[in-house]
Amino acid sequence: MSSRNPNESKEKTNRSSIAYPRMLAVLGGVCLLVILCAVSFYFTNGYINIGEDKSRIFYRVAGILVPIWIVGWIASTRVSALIAGLDGADWFVVAYAAVAIISTLTSSYKETAVWGQTGWNLGLLVQLLMVGLYLMTRQMTAHGSGAWVRFTFNAALVISGVVLVLGTINRYSIYPIHMMGEAEDFISTIGNINWFCGYWCVWCGLGCGAYLAAGTVKARVAYGIYVWICALAGISCGSSSAYLAWLAISFAALLWALESTDRLARLCVMEIIMLAALPTIRFIGWLRPDRMWYDSSWLYGVTYENAWLAPFVGGTVLFGLLREFFIRLGSRHGNLKCLRGILIGLTIGISASVVLVIMLNSMIEGGIWPVRGISIFTWGPRWGNSRGGIWIASAKIFATLVPVRMFFGVGPDCFCAYAYSYTELASMIYRYIGDQYLTCAHNELLTMMINEGLFGAAAYAGLVVSHLRLGIRADGAEGTPGIMEMASLQGAGGAPESTESEAGHEGGTFPGFYLAVAAYLAVGLVGFMQILSTPVFFAVLGALAGKSRGRF
Repeated sequence: MSSRNPNESKEKTNRSSIAYPRMLAVLGGVCLLVILCAVSFYFTNGYINIGEDKSRIFYRVAGILVPIWIVGWIASTRVSALIAGLDGADWFVVAYAAVAIISTLTSSYKETAVWGQTGWNLGLLVQLLMVGLYLMTRQMTAHGSGAWVRFTFNAALVISGVVLVLGTINRYSIYPIHMMGEAEDFISTIGNINWFCGYWCVWCGLGCGAYLAAGTVKARVAYGIYVWICALAGISCGSSSAYLAWLAISFAALLWALESTDRLARLCVMEIIMLAALPTIRFIGWLRPDRMWYDSSWLYGVTYENAWLAPFVGGTVLFGLLREFFIRLGSRHGNLKCLRGILIGLTIGISASVVLVIMLNSMIEGGIWPVRGISIFTWGPRWGNSRGGIWIASAKIFATLVPVRMFFGVGPDCFCAYAYSYTELASMIYRYIGDQYLTCAHNELLTMMINEGLFGAAAYAGLVVSHLRLGIRADGAEGTPGIMEMASLQGAGGAPESTESEAGHEGGTFPGFYLAVAAYLAVGLVGFMQILSTPVFFAVLGALAGKSRGRF
């Protein structure tokens, strides 16, 4: 007779069942980092056909690693358990994939629908790989150890940090890596301004959130340097969308920071760090006189004149005073959450008012005071760098769809194939935007309405909104001690270093995930899905879902 404890075998079985998902979490992190490295740095002939090069490497790397992970995930869990583990937010992802499949099957441009438009390559296969990245990141964040998730996240920031540094110095004709086809439109190992800004916005949101949630002084310094690098890259890339993303990050961070006056104080410091990029850009301009690639009056003024001085001094003084105010306010008021509804309402009201002013100024002959003659307040084909003409043309394209196409679209990434299949549509596009070649609507939701129809657009909007709610709910359930709480712990004889670490990483929130979503959505209002940023965006959504279930 064996004297072994009967519970010992059960404990070993339980340990093995727990260890295998954690092994998958490790595999998921490795896959994610390999994909990020490959897509961020891979190029064959410099900027010549860089879109095709990036798509090709994504297919080869993600197309192998993601299916391997999915097979391991399915093999480790019963199908019934997989289905039972899905919640409302996950079902939107399932709906998104299902609509993409139906749209492809019903498309008249099946080859394009499967592989995507040349140069963009966002067809069905990439859509499904993005869903796979979502699942992989979700499981890694939910079931991986906190140390492993933090390592993966920080390693990803290092990878993107190198890209952002390269992009900044490329703007001043410094090319440590020789890139064939170097020109003012191309920066870093990424590509042109729009591609770079799309890549940048996600990582800037992640970095800002990491700084806001950092629990130790070392972490705050490290993430603060990353935020400063993001600001340098955002300013020097020359894209107006960068400032739109910066505004979205700041507003979303403000809503998060109203949880406590300490969070508000830290947000003020983060804004000062970002403003510190202005004198740095001016210093680089002093070192590299007249070597800036990009022709932008604002960037030129910041780099070679004194346009940086007023925003830097004024902003630094303002946020410095606000920080002191919030620190002093903290002893009497714990939080200002009641202001969230007011701020959201004001934002909606101001946005609606701006739209109304644009409509009136454009409809009334001669315009209205005080905005008459100002191009941004005058709607027309040239509005917003020709976004007006692109949106009008895109809306007219959508209006030509038959009912089944309105619901399921013309096929993933088939916008261009459909628009130029009909002479009358091509002529209409030419009337609004000239000889520019239109491949998307330069607005993600409008593009999706044409590619995947109303069902696809609804599924996409649903998955974004539902995951933002997950992040907000997880944030409200946690609560993060801050600077003033740490000071009280020190005064009581506590151990601040270990407490801060737990507060910043285990017990506290990690707002970078939904700050990244806010930044991506802001750029998506005037931009487009692309192979360099949208897969990362889906991975961020997966991290949000995993965070709401896991321990990170």
